[in-house]
Amino acid sequence: MQFYPAIIIAAWYGGLGPGLLTTAISTAAAMYFFLPPSGLWVNDPSEVLSLAMFIATGLVISFLNERLHRSQEAERAAAAAATIRAERLDRS
Repeated sequence: MQFYPAIIIAAWYGGLGPGLLTTAISTAAAMYFFLPPSGLWVNDPSEVLSLAMFIATGLVISFLNERLHRSQEAERAAAAAATIRAERLDRS
């Protein structure tokens, strides 16, 4: 739960790449600091499942934010094209 805000903020402002990078770094940090025994190795199946769910959630957050950015860019482009067309019609 502590790393989700970092993933959301990175994906919101940066898109897919920064969101995925933050997910990977957060996963490594969670494995190292929060899962016993200390280190980057996980033996317990419940911990593996927990990490898999965390990674999947991070991927979904990053993907959805990327889609949002692309749709906003397409909307801006369509609005600009509509403005240009309206100006052409006004001149005619």
